Amino acid sequence: LPHLDRRPMSARYVPGERGLRVGGDWYDCVPVDDHRVALVVGDVMGKGLRAAAVMGQMRTAVRSLAGADASPAAVLVGLDRLHSMLEVDEIATVAYVLLDLESCVARVARAGHLPPILVDPEGRPVLLEEGGSPPLGTPTPARTEAEVDIRPGSILVLYTDGIVEDRATGLDGLEAFVDLVAETATSKRADVE
Repeated sequence: LPHLDRRPMSARYVPGERGLRVGGDWYDCVPVDDHRVALVVGDVMGKGLRAAAVMGQMRTAVRSLAGADASPAAVLVGLDRLHSMLEVDEIATVAYVLLDLESCVARVARAGHLPPILVDPEGRPVLLEEGGSPPLGTPTPARTEAEVDIRPGSILVLYTDGIVEDRATGLDGLEAFVDLVAETATSKRADVE
């Protein structure tokens, strides 16, 4: 991840299964210009080389698309086109946040991906559910985005379903994860790590 003045960032990528070295989950931070960055997390369903190959193409495409038009809806529309051109069977999801580092305004769009968690300076967590639409490659009338103020001292968390999913019961861990993020953010406010 790039170093941003007064905007500490951290990332973790830990395989959910022993021995698994490649997969379809990915994240990135793309500097767009002097005061905006795109924060991205995505998931190409499946495991192994095929999912990793599609993931690599999606990650590269996000960087190219953000360079042409960084607006979240435009990037997701471009990823829809790529997904169709690749003729892949794998479902792909992505959360894309365009953050203005000066105004602290974020524009959020999600294609089938779980909503980012925003913990305000008082420690209250909110799921950023606005700006959601179906997974990439799914027929949809339009990709939407939402605008959110990110107050100084807030913490924004993007993640994939692997951290909240139980293979037997589904996404039952989301509520517990939101609580854990809020608790951790409050107790360790000075250390994003």
